[in-house]
Amino acid sequence: MKSWQLILVVLVLVAGIAGAVAITQLSHKTSPTLNTTKPPVTNTTHPVNVSTSPPVNNTTKVTSTSNSSNTTLKLPPGAEQLKFDAQNKTVFIYLTVTSANGYINYNGTTYGSLKIYVPVGWNVYLTFYNQAPLNHGLALIENNTEMPNQPNVLQDGKVLLLLGYDNGNGIPTGFSVSGLYQNISAGYYWIACPVFGHAESGMWVDLIASNNVSIPYELM
Repeated sequence: MKSWQLILVVLVLVAGIAGAVAITQLSHKTSPTLNTTKPPVTNTTHPVNVSTSPPVNNTTKVTSTSNSSNTTLKLPPGAEQLKFDAQNKTVFIYLTVTSANGYINYNGTTYGSLKIYVPVGWNVYLTFYNQAPLNHGLALIENNTEMPNQPNVLQDGKVLLLLGYDNGNGIPTGFSVSGLYQNISAGYYWIACPVFGHAESGMWVDLIASNNVSIPYELM
């Protein structure tokens, strides 16, 4: 190779290298810087509005009904039904004394103004509570007169039940007596105080046992 040819090759190589360097420097000046950092992710959780239904009331209102017969039982005007056990056919009669008539009364009534009606064949359970300052008692009498007409009421009819008699002295205040008379027959009776002179002074109640009575009641 001739010398001039060798010099030409060297010049071409030098020119190529210089061009390559210039291109590289230009590339570094003009290339944009890439932002490789990602924006932070916010993991904010929004509250969820949960719709809740109103509470369910599972309570069932039960209306109790009695197992009475289909017969409508109507009491007379002013009558008050007494407590009773229909299954055992027993009526419960509660008597006490108030200050009326000088503490000579049953439930504040005198001279048979309180009338008690019971079905025939029922049992009569009597309870007497003495809250008077006088001694009293209780007798169930199948009477043979319209009203007590002598001091000793036990002589005015057949005595079926005698409570708190104590030889005619009666029971003192604060005491009570109870007794049962079974299977009462149709008829008219007294519930009277057996203490001497008390029934004659008005301390007695009428008791009527009747086939026309379906439920026991009292009437004044």
